[in-house]
Parts: sequence; C-alpha cells; structure tokens
Amino acid sequence: MLLLLALFTSLLSASESPLLTPRDKFFDIACAGKNSVRIAGAFGRIIGIDDKDAWSRILPGNPTIYSLWFYGQKGWAVGAQGALFYSRDNGRKWSRLPAPTDESLFAVRFLNGKTGYVLGNFGTALRTQDGGLRWSKVALPYPKDYSDPSLNSIFFIDQSRGWIAGEFGLIFHTADAGRSWVRQRSGVNASLFKILFRNPATGYAVGMNGVILFTKDGGKNWKTIAGKNNDHLPALGLHKDKIWVGGGNGTLLKIENEQVERVFIETREGISSISFCPDQTGFIAGNHGLLLSSKDDGIFWRPMRP
Repeated sequence: MLLLLALFTSLLSASESPLLTPRDKFFDIACAGKNSVRIAGAFGRIIGIDDKDAWSRILPGNPTIYSLWFYGQKGWAVGAQGALFYSRDNGRKWSRLPAPTDESLFAVRFLNGKTGYVLGNFGTALRTQDGGLRWSKVALPYPKDYSDPSLNSIFFIDQSRGWIAGEFGLIFHTADAGRSWVRQRSGVNASLFKILFRNPATGYAVGMNGVILFTKDGGKNWKTIAGKNNDHLPALGLHKDKIWVGGGNGTLLKIENEQVERVFIETREGISSISFCPDQTGFIAGNHGLLLSSKDDGIFWRPMRP
C-alpha cells in the first residue's frame, strides 16, 4: 500500500483534473480487499485507490453518498433521497438499484452477499435478503413519541449480534440476525452518529457535542466517558484493539478501554470517517477534500493532496 500511496500522490500532482479538490466533502471510507480503498461523498463522487492506479467516479444523478459497504467483490453505496447503488467488481463500476425509499439513507451493512440493512431519515430501517432488489421494513421498539428518528449507524459483530444507533440517544440490539430487536438505554438524549463493537461485550458509540459512550456488557449498560471536547463526533474506527474517534475542527481521539488520548493532526477540517484496512494502512476523510493516511498505527497522519 505504501507504493500505492506514492502513486496516488503522483497522479494527484500530474492530473489536469485533480482527484482531490477543496470542493470535495467525504462521508465514508470502505476497504475493498487487502490493497483497495473506496472514499465516497458529495456530488456522487467515489475515489478508488487500487494496487496499480487511483481513479474517480461520479455516480449517475450525482447524489451525495453517505455510506459504503463491501462483501467480497460485491459493494453497496447509499445516500441522499434513497440513492442505492450496487457493484460486482470491487467498486470500480456501479449500477443504480431501485430506491427502496425517498428518504436519505445514512448507513448500509451486509451480513453476506444477500442479507443486508439500510438506515436513514424518519425511522427508515429496511432489510433485504436478495442483495438489494427487494426490501422489507424492520420493526424497531421505539419509545413513545420517538417513532420517526434519524437512524445513523448499524454494526454487526458476527452473523447474529448487531446494534443500531440514532437520534435521541437510541440504541437497538439484535441477537438473532435482525429478526427481532430490543432497545438498550444509552442514558443520553444526544444524536448518536456511529456505533462499533471491539468484541461481543465491549462497544462504543459517538455523537453530538462530544458524546462518547462505552459498554463492557454488550450494551446492557452504557456509560459516558470523557472525550475532552464538545465537537460533534461522526467518525469511529477500530485498529489493534484501539478505538479511533474523529469529529469537528480536526478532532482526533484514540481510546483504549475508557482512557481517551487526543492525537494532534495538522488540520482544522471536520473528520467524517476513519478506517484501517487489512494491510494496516489507516485513512481519514472529511471536509474540503480532507484525506489523510497513516502507515504507523496512527502515530503520524500525512495528507494526500495535489
């Protein structure tokens, strides 16, 4: 991947139409195999970094893409106004699928090549069992007066156990591959943007105004841990048992158990996504074309720009 990053930087410098521009706003990063990464965001833009090249695609209709997911060579992308795309070649080419809803979709997750979920605005929670051609509504046990919250993140630790996080501090859990869901009490009312589990017991959720939640019993009990800032935190990643959190004003945090450490990076741009790929390369993406990479477990983050 190190040679690939050098290639990517050279392509940025040589191109008359740079792959990265200050106009770009990225929302998600997805690893697509050992040496491939996809970065998606506003205006339907997807940037790809592969073994031998780097490239950019504009998806039909130019919809903002909020979330990506890959299972083997298959990939899915979701975004504004129900945008749903499918790839069968590791994200190099995309086909638009029939929109399952008119609401914006903020998260996509597949358990295999057929069974997957999308989440979005106004309580949108849908499940497919045919790779995304047909969708059915997921019944979630909303508390009274919270029947249509924004649902922002979904995470499965295995084929059976998963969690959903969203507005008003809502967290839901399934232990039977999504056939039924129970509510877990987060103890906060802030919107939660991302949820992630290190193992079936240890999990984290992040959200508005610097909220960071931690559980060590699978979500039966959640507690707030000090995040040392009040910035919104939409980015959450995992690398070697350490949790990485990113947010507004260049906020970057590293968490081990309940200990939070602030990591300095040379940017004040908002961070939207953090991901570490199988070859251990880390990526950060965000506002105004922000794209950083790290090859040393996050000690140093270097900009990828023209």
